[in-house]
Amino acid sequence: MSTVEILCDGEIATLTLNNPGKLNAINLDMWNQIIEKMAKISVDCSIRCAVLRGAGTDAFAAGGDLEEFVTARTTLAQALHYHGQVALALQAIDQCPHPTVALIQGACIGGGLEIAGVCDFRICGESARFGAPINRLGFSMYPGEMEGLLRLAGPAVMKEILLEGRILSAAEAYAKGLVTRVVADQKTIDEAYATARRICAGAPLVAGWHKLWISRLLEGRPLTDEEKAQQTEKLAKAVALSDVVITTAAIPGKKAPIIITVDMIKRMKYGAIIVDMAAESGGNCALTQPGEHVIANDVNIHGPLNLPSRMPTHASELYAKNLYNFISPWIKDGELVFDWEDEVVAGTLLCKDGLTVHPTVKQVLGGA
Repeated sequence: MSTVEILCDGEIATLTLNNPGKLNAINLDMWNQIIEKMAKISVDCSIRCAVLRGAGTDAFAAGGDLEEFVTARTTLAQALHYHGQVALALQAIDQCPHPTVALIQGACIGGGLEIAGVCDFRICGESARFGAPINRLGFSMYPGEMEGLLRLAGPAVMKEILLEGRILSAAEAYAKGLVTRVVADQKTIDEAYATARRICAGAPLVAGWHKLWISRLLEGRPLTDEEKAQQTEKLAKAVALSDVVITTAAIPGKKAPIIITVDMIKRMKYGAIIVDMAAESGGNCALTQPGEHVIANDVNIHGPLNLPSRMPTHASELYAKNLYNFISPWIKDGELVFDWEDEVVAGTLLCKDGLTVHPTVKQVLGGA
């Protein structure tokens, strides 16, 4: 039986395409399930990232279920309905407010490629294969299905995929911009979930906002008033659920922007705390009094000033001396020149040349 399954593990939701014996080929019922399941993922605030994959290791999805075409697409009306549902499923993935990662093993063909194309990241194994040999089937890829891939790969690559009908290797797909990263087959799952964990480590609201901003910039149109209101409401809900809110948005030489409004404060829990670290430049909270602790609507609002002066003097001095004693052996002729093979340096080095090199930190980050 074909299914689309959701499994949540903490902040990561996994959506699995499962059509046993057919390389996860997607039928109409599965497209409808994608619409339904992605709607649930999109409104679940506990989810920070969604991973989309195929069941097993042989295929992400080998296109549409061709056997169904003789029953589900026998008339023009049926065909239009079918492709309309496919477009709605792709739209549900594309417009999901949470970042999406396609975990691609094996065949990623036709409808599978369309799904991967609207995900935010595409992580594949080196034996993965990509294409849409629809030119051999006698019908076209409908515009609503083509849109995401066209936006991702551009018209030249789309023409190559559709008109030639070639199947691309993972290396060729990467070179053409169809995938984000190619890794060894045995590392595909680990890398996809490491990507998801790195996403989850970021600010959740900001991730959704960045997705929306990028979409709008590509479309060349501003946010609507309704969309602006939706973003404000998302922030208000997050603030209302928080016991402690710390704001830090300060712009040198300018008044700090108001982020926490009076209405948001009214919706916060009894005894909740706001620490406004931008108080010196006016504060990010509408009711902040610089240098004061005030209570409004049973919410404690702190507006501390000159925060560096509050550090314990001796602890600060000792920390500065420790830093100096650590780097002073490597200062030569006024320049900092580290010996990367030195035991102390090697033991404390976290990142070098854009890569995480400390073994323990790499393990925690999932091999980043």
